[in-house]
Amino acid sequence: MMISKRYRNALLLAKTYPSADCYNDHVPVLGKFKLKLKKNSKPFTNIEIGLAILKTNQTIREKYQISVQNKFEALGDAEEVEQQWENFKSARMETAIDVIPKVKRKAKQKWMTEEILNLMEERRCAKGNKEKYEQIHKKVQEKCNMSKENWINEKCKEIEQQRKHAPQTMHRNIEEITGKRTFLSTGCIKAMNGDIIIGKEKILERWAEYIRELFKDDRKDHNIMKNNFAGPPIMKEEVETAIKKMKHGKATGPDNILVELIEALEDFGIGKVTHLLNEIYDTGQIPTDLSKSIFIAGNNREV
Repeated sequence: MMISKRYRNALLLAKTYPSADCYNDHVPVLGKFKLKLKKNSKPFTNIEIGLAILKTNQTIREKYQISVQNKFEALGDAEEVEQQWENFKSARMETAIDVIPKVKRKAKQKWMTEEILNLMEERRCAKGNKEKYEQIHKKVQEKCNMSKENWINEKCKEIEQQRKHAPQTMHRNIEEITGKRTFLSTGCIKAMNGDIIIGKEKILERWAEYIRELFKDDRKDHNIMKNNFAGPPIMKEEVETAIKKMKHGKATGPDNILVELIEALEDFGIGKVTHLLNEIYDTGQIPTDLSKSIFIAGNNREV
């Protein structure tokens, strides 16, 4: 009996029936499987949606609010905090992608034109049609080569004119054409005793050592309380004040929280956040996204 490696562990029982009369010269085989299906949450990364329109366009704002509320009603009430968090996150982000217009695509290269960007968008929409996709792809390549060549020729003319009168501008244009950039990072850090560390593994060990020292808890053991006293619940006004103090236009972390999407939900969004925070506070269960922390090393190498 042949079975895919992916579902091999799900096979509980396999049995042949050689005496079965099924009007065929093959021997029927029956297998018993037990599969546990899991809903994979798609990460929402690099979402370019026009969040500013939620403040200026009341129609889109109301449509977004109604769609999110309908999604919450369809998902129902979850018991586990982790599932409540996933419902809260997916309802906002999925609705935002469907309702809020996307930001217009920007050119990654200076020689790219509006015509090329439109052709790229047309090529993206034609992914289902192989023949049409290849035709547009060929056209995009031709336009890119032509536009890049014209841009380089124009830059070369500018360099020739700036060779005597503006040498600094000339060197900047040369760097722009060649793609050379200046990096401030030296690729090495200092150890605790002041020695220079160059190897990648040793650098990672030094960063781990630095973080352990940074978050080391030297406090004395406190007296363990015999009775657990529940504190006051988190108030809706506290959550509203905290959301108002948050900065806009910030990139999201692993939790994909955008303050603009919560603010646009007004009283409904603040109520949902308050309920979720109280659930976390009462149960002590922290969602996986909120228990993660990404540490990005800066340019300061003396750690």
